[in-house]
Amino acid sequence: MKKLLGVFLCLVPLAVHAQQTYTNEDVKNFTVARAYTNQDLKKMKPLPVVGVAAPRAADPDPVAEDAGPYQLRMDLLKEQRCILQAELDWRNAEIEKAYSFLDKGPGGYPWPGYLSKSKGALQYLRMQLAVVDARIDFLKDEARRADVIVDSR
Repeated sequence: MKKLLGVFLCLVPLAVHAQQTYTNEDVKNFTVARAYTNQDLKKMKPLPVVGVAAPRAADPDPVAEDAGPYQLRMDLLKEQRCILQAELDWRNAEIEKAYSFLDKGPGGYPWPGYLSKSKGALQYLRMQLAVVDARIDFLKDEARRADVIVDSR
């Protein structure tokens, strides 16, 4: 406890000194080249404001890129995501059945311990969903950079 108190007493003055701020009055005590006070800045004449920029030379109209390939890729990725999500939902429903006392199929299927036996498949499906989501985000960014609107419903 004494060591902790000693460290605290040594660090407090250091922390107080570290948070010291300077004002315009403190600048008078220093000789810093090209240091202006607020009063110096108020005495300076204002700079002229730049007017409206001159119109640039006419850029050639960019050729609008076809949205078809982007939309096709988006549709395929959305379909793939839907399939993976359906399988994940089915496996989660089977796990719920396995731990339910009332909702058993014929012959007691699925069996107890189904969760531990299907954990690897669940992790794989979640990973695949994450990969597909990342590919969808990448496709959206790519389409945005190409100024193409992609329907991602």
